[in-house]
Amino acid sequence: MDSKTLRFCARDILQGKKKKQQANDFHTTEETKSRGGFRVPIVGNLEECFFQGLERLLESANGGWGMSIRPLRILHVEDDPSQAKLLETILKSSMHDRHVLVWADHLAAALDRLAAEVFDVVLLDLGLPDSRGMETFAAVRERAPDSAIIVFTGEDDEELSLRALHEGAQDYLVKGEVDRRSLVRAIRYATERKKIKNSLAEERDVLNSLIESLPDQIYVKDLEGRFIRTNSAIAHYFGLPNREALYGKTDFDLFPHGLAQEFFDEEQRVVRSGELLVNREAFVTDRGGVSHWDLTTKAPFRDHSGKIVGTVGINRDITTLKKAEEEMKRTNEELARSRSELQKNVAELQKAHA
Repeated sequence: MDSKTLRFCARDILQGKKKKQQANDFHTTEETKSRGGFRVPIVGNLEECFFQGLERLLESANGGWGMSIRPLRILHVEDDPSQAKLLETILKSSMHDRHVLVWADHLAAALDRLAAEVFDVVLLDLGLPDSRGMETFAAVRERAPDSAIIVFTGEDDEELSLRALHEGAQDYLVKGEVDRRSLVRAIRYATERKKIKNSLAEERDVLNSLIESLPDQIYVKDLEGRFIRTNSAIAHYFGLPNREALYGKTDFDLFPHGLAQEFFDEEQRVVRSGELLVNREAFVTDRGGVSHWDLTTKAPFRDHSGKIVGTVGINRDITTLKKAEEEMKRTNEELARSRSELQKNVAELQKAHA
């Protein structure tokens, strides 16, 4: 933060303190008026002036709005020009020059904008001339999956708002209940939640790619032994078309009963003890009569609170390795026999020439 910005922020804070002192003398109160559903202050809350100056100082010290160098790009989708103008006024007074606001008055125009430009936030009215309700939200979400979406609804549309949240919206605001503080807070929180969500999605994609690329059979089971997550390798092993075909099945659906019971009891011991089972070798035969060797590691599967809710396992088919070991063992045994016979023959020859 340069000295000019610091002086500007300090001036705001000092002015805020001065006005706060005046408030103690004159008991000035905040007046507001409502226009088109947005409450816009006429005489600013004097105590808020102080905190607004402090907020600007802190934001400047952190690198600006949202700790981002570039301005926040906002698309406002609203068919009422007066509502659009009021929101523009609120944002201009709240975020100063730290945003770029673009207005679209119907869905088609908004989709064109989203196809041509990248926006951090979409402020979306769900009641537009060319689209209404969840269809509006679905179209915007599909066109801008990486943008934070805040929906605007009427007072009687809370169910619709909750549906939008369930489908991926970051927040919702009710028209008639929006002011500077609630709008700025919603934008700030929505952008941060979207960043976190996108980051988690990237990590999940990396993990999925890693799991899918491994030849080992990787799976997660619940406490009842049902498959709830697998990779494609284990589905291929069982001759199933895809990994989803395994979901909900247990080892009792895939192996003879006695072997399946052994696996289930083994996993229950892991759940009860909380300890890992590492590199257990087993010779197994599936329901199709195909036999093979498996090297298995199993561990407790825990939820976010640390509670054990199942098991996670990795199976590696070591049949080829075991066959190679058996072949090497036979070769070594044959060499040992040959050596023994050779030594015996040498001893007999030595004895005959003695």
